[in-house]
Amino acid sequence: MASLAEGRAPGCVVLARAPDEDDWRRTADEVTAGHEQRMERLRARSGSGVERQRAVLERAYGDVMSTLPYEHGRTRSWPLPGGPAAWDALAARVMFECRSD
Repeated sequence: MASLAEGRAPGCVVLARAPDEDDWRRTADEVTAGHEQRMERLRARSGSGVERQRAVLERAYGDVMSTLPYEHGRTRSWPLPGGPAAWDALAARVMFECRSD
């Protein structure tokens, strides 16, 4: 999230399951709504220190969101019919569609 906010692509991405998606999403939405309200109030202000306050709020928001629980749950997979050759053929097709990877 931080690299995207800074206009950069992340070095890697980890896909993880949230322990309870509904609870996690509700908490994330509440945190985000509070952050947006604080940022809106800050936009209405002027004077010295506003940029520093904005930076502190952005950093705090990232810190809070990063502490929401994630669970590295088990992922399920099955052998691909056709083995490694089938995998290589699928990967080649996907790489053609996503050239930046």
